Amino acid sequence: MGRVDDAVAILRLTVKEFPRSANAYDSYGDALLAQGDTVNALVNFKKCFAMDGTMTATREKIDAIEAGEKGK
Repeated sequence: MGRVDDAVAILRLTVKEFPRSANAYDSYGDALLAQGDTVNALVNFKKCFAMDGTMTATREKIDAIEAGEKGK
């Protein structure tokens, strides 16, 4: 719907309210990535994966971002 900035703001609050939720960090990372903020998206994806190592899709996002950074 094109409301990425709104999603980022809401998910930032979600992470503050639910700091033990791996899914909150993953969703926040997705929103940051949609906003073009790969640095902070990567930080949040890594927090998510550290909390829940079974989230293989998050691991794939981390790998993709890191591969893109190495390719620059």
